[in-house]
This record gives sequence, structure tokens and C-alpha cells, in this order.
Amino acid sequence: MHKLVAVARPHSTSKSFPDSFIPIEWSTVSLLSRSYRGKTGGVLFVTIGNDDKALKITGSPFFDTLATWLGDALNIGTAQTQLHYKLESGKLGLLKDTHAFLLRNKAKLPTDQLPEYCMMLTSSCVLVMEKLEAVSYEDLTPSQRHTMRDRFPSLLYTMGQIFALDILTGNRDRFSYFGSSNMGNIMVDFASKKVIAIDNMMLEYKPIHIDDRLSKIKAVLSDNDRLKETFSQDLGFDLTQKDVEILLTGFNQTLHTFTELDLKTTVFNRFPAELPLEKEFSCTLEYMSALQERLRHG
Repeated sequence: MHKLVAVARPHSTSKSFPDSFIPIEWSTVSLLSRSYRGKTGGVLFVTIGNDDKALKITGSPFFDTLATWLGDALNIGTAQTQLHYKLESGKLGLLKDTHAFLLRNKAKLPTDQLPEYCMMLTSSCVLVMEKLEAVSYEDLTPSQRHTMRDRFPSLLYTMGQIFALDILTGNRDRFSYFGSSNMGNIMVDFASKKVIAIDNMMLEYKPIHIDDRLSKIKAVLSDNDRLKETFSQDLGFDLTQKDVEILLTGFNQTLHTFTELDLKTTVFNRFPAELPLEKEFSCTLEYMSALQERLRHG
């Protein structure tokens, strides 16, 4: 049986994560009989052992994983992500075991998941994510959206947190304030009353991006009317001024927490030392630390 090494969420915040490698017997993985309402969003659902998971392709595996782990460090609800890869000659190679699994199961795939299957076969990396027992915000009916403020007391505060994370990472694929509205990247768990950010991503950090992120933060803090307008559209109900204040509280608290993070220990050291990272990725710690310093004195 072939084993594929995975980078997994550690159980501690120490400098080294000895339990960060989890072998998976891909020959035992099976497709999950899907009872899912709504769009698949580039995901294949599988069962690994006794756990249901979601396979997702990514064009920027390290940056996307980094964005999720930054969300963890900022105490934002993010879906657990494991980065699966195969190293060949010190470089990121094809996921042969994953591809063999996909080929074996092609006939079992629902028709609407064939595009995801085809993309995964040409991908050099796959993320393995938690299969959440939650509903996509995008799939909520208009009447459900109108009741969200009352049913989820932490909704607006958490939205402010996630919005801050998106600005820090350069993600424009969730809220319409600086990008395109994609509320499919927000999941809501009606049982636990939790709001969860999925499909987190990070754009490459360069010195010029520091000023861009700072200008976006300044714009948010100086224009409550635009914040109220765009989030009313995204959430599907009219925000009051009190709602905006709650949203901004979550936003500001997240930025404050970011300035106090030891990024190397809590985020970057979760990647195994032997994993060769691109130069651009390695520079990200330097640039994010510079952003922290600017925010502390801004």
C-alpha cells in the first residue's frame, strides 16, 4: 500500500510539531455517498478511515494552508486543512496515490463532480479538509438570511473577524467590499451556532502589498456607510448602526491579535522543516512581520 504524507494540525504551539506527519492508506479511501444540497465548489467527498473528508484542489497549496493556519492563530473559525503532497527530487511532484484513487473511482462519481475529478488529475497538490456538518451561507433562503442576526448571536462579530483575515491575506473571494461576493465560502452550523470560514487563501506578500493592506484597513475604518451597504448585500438583511459597530469590534480585535502574534512559532513552524518552500513563500514571514510593526505604530 502506498502512503502519502500529510501536514496536519498539531496539538501544541511549540516550535516543533513532531506529530505533524500523518500517513494515509489511500488504497482504503472510498468515495462518500453524497447527500449534499447545493454546489460542490471544486470538492470531492471521501471517507478516510471513519472520518468524512473533502478533497479540494488548489493552485497555491502553501499560501492557502498558511491562510487557514493564520485564521486558527487569530481564533477565527476555519475549517481544518491538511496539505497532501508528494516530494520528488526536492520539488513538489504529482500526487500519484491520489490520482490512482481517482482513476479507480471515476465510474462512481456523480455527474456534477466530473469537473472536479478532471481538475484533480492535473493538479500537483490536493487539500484534504474537514467535511463540515454545516450549510453554505450562499444556500440559505432569503427568509433564513433575515433571521440570521437573531439565530446566530456571534454572526456579525465573526464576520468582522473573517473580514480582517481576508484583508491580511489579500483574499477577495468572499466579501464584496474589496472583491466579489462569494458567501459560499462561509458555512453556518445551526446546531452549534458557529460561523466557519472555508476556502481561505493568501495572495503572495511583497513590500508593495503592505501599503495596500494598510490602505484597505484605513478605508474600512473611515467609511461606515460603505461597510453597512456591502455587508447588508452580502448577508441578505439590512444592518443597523449597532450591527456595524459589532462587526467593527470583531474586525479591530482581530487586527490587534494579529499584531501580538509570534508568527514564526504559531503559524510558519507548522510546516515541516524538510519541505522545500518557494523563495516567495519564505519571504512572507518577513513581510507579514513588517505589516505587524506598521499596525502597531499606525
